[in-house]
Amino acid sequence: MDEANEFLAAKLVEINSGHVNKRELPPIEGLSQERDYLIPLPSAEYNNYVIEKRMISKYSMISFEGNYYSVPEDHQSRSITLKVYPQKIEMVDSDKVIAEHRRLNSKGEYSIEITHYLTTLKRKPGALANSRAFTNLSEQLKTIFNDYYTKDVVKFVEILELLDNYGQEEIIRAMDKLLGYGIVPTYETVKNVLEQKEIKHEEFEYPGIKIEVGDPQIYNILAVHS
Repeated sequence: MDEANEFLAAKLVEINSGHVNKRELPPIEGLSQERDYLIPLPSAEYNNYVIEKRMISKYSMISFEGNYYSVPEDHQSRSITLKVYPQKIEMVDSDKVIAEHRRLNSKGEYSIEITHYLTTLKRKPGALANSRAFTNLSEQLKTIFNDYYTKDVVKFVEILELLDNYGQEEIIRAMDKLLGYGIVPTYETVKNVLEQKEIKHEEFEYPGIKIEVGDPQIYNILAVHS
């Protein structure tokens, strides 16, 4: 679907950029000139979704079109409203979107956010390695888990809480940075690295004087150990 939409968008640009019979300007340029004369768009937003209602299973999942999607386990109601778009599904409770999934097009597939199950995984850390949620993590995170956290799963689960605010790639880069210093990452140290801002310095030149510019990254080591 993504490839089809990209192809369509490219073709529309190509067609609208070309000349059309009995028109002086290509459509894309003509539209630019005509915009000042068009009436405003309707104030009501066009909604290209349908509403569905689904029951939540004891595993905090719903079934839709033969596929399965996770629901945050702290959701109290036993049913949930779905806004089904062509390419995504929003889970709504009291007009608030509590989860979002990419819409699956095959059958029998699972879309699971591991953050939906962190409370249970903290209570039952031994269940992590064999869970469907774990298989949905990136290969890099699974490798880091197998190398450093099989005997301290709770510490790894705590790090996964950062997924609410950061992407997997950002967390992996932070963990790799700490491991490069010989430090096994924890929630606090990973968060510390993620919140650090890049330090910039200005070059200084003066005739006859040469000043060596140090590497400010060396202070990151002190921040991590503090």
